[in-house]
Amino acid sequence: MKKKIDNSFKYYRLFIIVFVISLLFCSNYKSRFSAKEIRKMQSQALAGNFDAAMTLSDYYGVDLQDVVTQEFWNCICFENNPIKGSWNFVHINYMEDGKSKRYQYLIFLCEQYKRTNAFRIKKYEELHKKFADFNFSNDNLEYGDVTNENYQYFHDKAFSGSGVAALKIAQFYEGQSSQNYYSGCKRLLDIGSKYNPDEENLPVFWYRIGSQNGNKECMKEYADILKQSKDKYDKLRAKFWEEKSQ
Repeated sequence: MKKKIDNSFKYYRLFIIVFVISLLFCSNYKSRFSAKEIRKMQSQALAGNFDAAMTLSDYYGVDLQDVVTQEFWNCICFENNPIKGSWNFVHINYMEDGKSKRYQYLIFLCEQYKRTNAFRIKKYEELHKKFADFNFSNDNLEYGDVTNENYQYFHDKAFSGSGVAALKIAQFYEGQSSQNYYSGCKRLLDIGSKYNPDEENLPVFWYRIGSQNGNKECMKEYADILKQSKDKYDKLRAKFWEEKSQ
């Protein structure tokens, strides 16, 4: 009985030691970047630097356990390099919507980049069986105008990679009302950084999807919207999309 108690105490003491070390470890990580370094990386990431965006995503997600901010930088990371950034983006920002066409698009977008070992090859084989009907959509299709009846068709095409389909949806919503859709948003870049079905009726959401899909007109429209914002992140990002649209 005494031996059992001694062992329990030993494990308890080991737990306390590990817990204290973990706290110290986390504390050190929280301070590994100065405020000046963070601001510099933010500017670099918003200007298009993939590594800076990836570092910020890791810092906020792993070091600070700030998932909301991690989701924001995951999206910037993806937009800076869609192939490299799509894996983290889909698994953190789209994890609650694993059946959507956008989830499938993002998964398969990074397939060639991730197929580097046997485990990942097997993983993609499983995903292809699970989403056997998925196909990438491009802009080599005849798109008419969006209506309430054919909306789902455009939605699926846009989520599967078509920039034109996303553009058409954005224009469809802009024509519905003269309302300023963005007046209540502190930061426009928050719209679409994490998938939210309630945001799908916002033209800015679809301009961003179209921009991510590579459509130049969407990039220009999205940049023009971001430039109207008072938020410094929006203004910095506007320049990124404006340059990509040219």
